[in-house]
Amino acid sequence: MGMVMGLVIDAVSGVHAAAAVLLIVSGLLKVRDPAPTVEFLGSIGSGSSSGSGVGPRQNGAVRLIGGFEIAVGVVGLVVGGTFPALVVAALYLLFAGLVGRAMRLGLSSCACFGSADTPPSAVHLAIDLVLAAVSVAAVGADTPVDVMDSQPLGGLLFVVVVGVVAGALLALLRVSPGAAGRSGSQRA
Repeated sequence: MGMVMGLVIDAVSGVHAAAAVLLIVSGLLKVRDPAPTVEFLGSIGSGSSSGSGVGPRQNGAVRLIGGFEIAVGVVGLVVGGTFPALVVAALYLLFAGLVGRAMRLGLSSCACFGSADTPPSAVHLAIDLVLAAVSVAAVGADTPVDVMDSQPLGGLLFVVVVGVVAGALLALLRVSPGAAGRSGSQRA
């Protein structure tokens, strides 16, 4: 039973690490090009798909948000512990709320990864909620760095698996069928 529990805890740490990696990627892309996120935030604030224009002040605010995502992701990966895991979870709950709002408004993108090709959908919403739940579960799990230290080859397999999981989640988020989420919101 101990070995199975250890594998479950390592899996929780791995998915939590993938969530942290996605935060870093998302933050980096927002820092690089804040305009899509500025437009998205303007759209959800105004309740229309036209947004509110992009200016230096809005770009700076989104770059700060991106920097915060990067910092939370790095701390979640390296430091771990209760507070960072709960902050990661809180961010994913916030993202789920934003995706839900975008779906209700019928928006074509949530700009989660700093581009217009991230459609809000039920799949996207579910991924955000699962990553939030796993991050809460990671409160009692080993940090990703601790998991790597306890594995052969310095945790190389763990790093590869986390990278594959993060890449698969990113692919799902970027190509998930947004039409399913929008068709329901357009009927309302």
